[in-house]
Amino acid sequence: MPKVPIRAKREGPSIEELHSYLAVDRNSLDDAAEQQPMLYHQVAEAHVLAQAERDELKEEMARVDADVADRIRKELDEAQEKATVDRVREAVLLHKEHKQAYARYSEAIKREALIRALRDSFEQRSHSIHELVTLYGAGYFETVRANSSKRGHDSALASANKAKMNQRRQEARAAEDSYFNRRK
Repeated sequence: MPKVPIRAKREGPSIEELHSYLAVDRNSLDDAAEQQPMLYHQVAEAHVLAQAERDELKEEMARVDADVADRIRKELDEAQEKATVDRVREAVLLHKEHKQAYARYSEAIKREALIRALRDSFEQRSHSIHELVTLYGAGYFETVRANSSKRGHDSALASANKAKMNQRRQEARAAEDSYFNRRK
């Protein structure tokens, strides 16, 4: 079973490493079903770490801003200039330290959002595995093989199986549409 390495705090697994495990091999559904919980856990854990890092950097930015604001007020007092709230806030936003802290925070927001999207994709992967297992159990993949066959009776059987699967798919979509329309 693949194990995504969890790096030291502030790094975590790369988006690319986590993304590489999204694909499902329909010929190895048992492996995919076995691996899904651990892979999802690793992505969820990476998401929690990314959220923590984002929150930590937000707090760090607030500390930097407070420190910069304090220094600016002192400089204005020494120059005997009025330190209005707006003037100090503006100076903080333009200060190099604030910009650096904001850049780190912004990157953490982006990383957290990408890992959240990846976590959502792994939830979708779970549904896909379930659907593929259902299709396999219903003989869909034999239908696909039969369609590629040139034998007449296999082709007729494949057409019948395909028609059944299309009917089931339409019923499932109608039920899903009905469910979502009720929620609106």
